[in-house]
Amino acid sequence: MRRLMKKAIIIFVVILVFFTGLSAQQDFYFDRQRGRIFFYDSDQFERILRKFSKSLTVEQACYNWFKNQQQPNGLVESYETAEVSYTYDNALAAMVYLLNNDSGRAKKVFDFFVKWAEKEVSKNGKFNGLTDMYKISGKVGNESRAIGPNAWILLALNHYALVTKDRSYMEFSELIADWMLSFQDSSRGGLWGGIGEYNDKFLWMSTEHNLDCYAGFKVLSELSGKKKYLKAALEIKEFLDTHLWNENDKRFYNGWDDPNFATDVSSWAVLSLMEQKYFDSLDFAIKYSENKQFYKPNNIEITGFDFGSDYGTSPYPDKDAVWFEGTGQMVLAFYHCSLTNEADFYTDELLKGVVKSKSFDDSAGLPYASNPGSPPYGGWVMPDKPICISSTAWLIYSLKKFNPFYGNFLKPVKIEKKIEKKDEGTTLEDLLNTDEPEKKIEKEDIKKDEKKEPVIDKKKKEKIEDELFGE
Repeated sequence: MRRLMKKAIIIFVVILVFFTGLSAQQDFYFDRQRGRIFFYDSDQFERILRKFSKSLTVEQACYNWFKNQQQPNGLVESYETAEVSYTYDNALAAMVYLLNNDSGRAKKVFDFFVKWAEKEVSKNGKFNGLTDMYKISGKVGNESRAIGPNAWILLALNHYALVTKDRSYMEFSELIADWMLSFQDSSRGGLWGGIGEYNDKFLWMSTEHNLDCYAGFKVLSELSGKKKYLKAALEIKEFLDTHLWNENDKRFYNGWDDPNFATDVSSWAVLSLMEQKYFDSLDFAIKYSENKQFYKPNNIEITGFDFGSDYGTSPYPDKDAVWFEGTGQMVLAFYHCSLTNEADFYTDELLKGVVKSKSFDDSAGLPYASNPGSPPYGGWVMPDKPICISSTAWLIYSLKKFNPFYGNFLKPVKIEKKIEKKDEGTTLEDLLNTDEPEKKIEKEDIKKDEKKEPVIDKKKKEKIEDELFGE
């Protein structure tokens, strides 16, 4: 009788495999039509049947993974079995927790860095920035302290203050911001890169990092009411426009004295500066970064954007990999620029890359890229496994239409007709001489949505949910 039952179950499972397109070699299936993730185990038939009666949305599975990645000390493991925790990844994770109404987990992230900074000040007499990377034990993994990762923690702290109305981390926010300001070039206005492992000052100014700082200082100025942060933001903006923007190509260089191009200087320019002037830089990214690659884990082709190249023979990306993190960033930039068809298309492409976690049940996410590709600047390889924080966070942001630079939910902007006119309006000095400079900041850039929902109409939201997640 048991043999007959087992044979019946086997036959039933084979029929399911045949009609649903499941692969016996996989332990994970993403139903594109229904927008659902299904998990099963080919060795346990009862579990197969049970899992088919229970499904998860992509967002739920990804968020489960984020919860599983957080350590008891608050740090998040940057990718499965990594035992390292990048500061940038912790900032992304804190905002993912806040998007899921879990301020407690976000606070655990911030509390780790606050306590670490207090020990640093107690030991050395001053705060010298957060390091780029820690071990999950809490020990320093790399003594390099770049401006960019510190700016991302500031962005996350800004978002926390806007969402929760809790200002208890303001002192820490200003501690980070003031340290960052110590690297501002007095003549150009941009910020130098930070300090290296041996306390040597980085002799480069990154477009990417200055875009982070611009948004961070801009919002902190409103939160704190202090002029110096608005002043710094405006000077950074002037530096970016004067020294790093290529008007002929309609794109930014990678940095000071670095004419190369990486995709995120286009997407982040749109998300950080939020001005129509920079929208054309997305066309440049499409031309020089878009490519299609075969993605082995899911046996499928995926179209997206490459990061860069070793820049040995060309200043542009070599189109040899789809960078999932960067593709998510482009999705948000497209959405802000009213290019909703493009945003929807690349979101769909990202969903093709979602894989089940090898460490946790009912968890999923994205690895860093479709395949390793060539190392940007010859320094590091983009891994195609395992799941990582950065790509999965930007996928979640894309699904929620969330801009982490300002902690707001994006909606397509109305594209104004371009008029050739010289701007002779408000000067930097005018802004600094007012008693309330924070009122000069564009409120649209930092909308405070107490409902914490994307700013789209209800019918459109329901349509999107139906397309992505089914009934």
